[in-house]
Amino acid sequence: LGLSAQKTAYIRDLAVKTLDGFIDFPALPSLADSEVIETLTQVKGIGIWTAQMFLIFALERPDVLPTGDLA
Repeated sequence: LGLSAQKTAYIRDLAVKTLDGFIDFPALPSLADSEVIETLTQVKGIGIWTAQMFLIFALERPDVLPTGDLA
């Protein structure tokens, strides 16, 4: 698929955490923004900015300001 070994490891970590029930995607909409960020950033390769983008685009939270992205 053209993914680097590191990105493959990140995707696998997300898959394992999802299968183990650590990440419960259907439950994320009911969590506070900070709880979603805390949960998602436990996955290797997902940082605060990525979690904020998930809040904005996947959970459609209009009041998230990704302060780490000054561009």
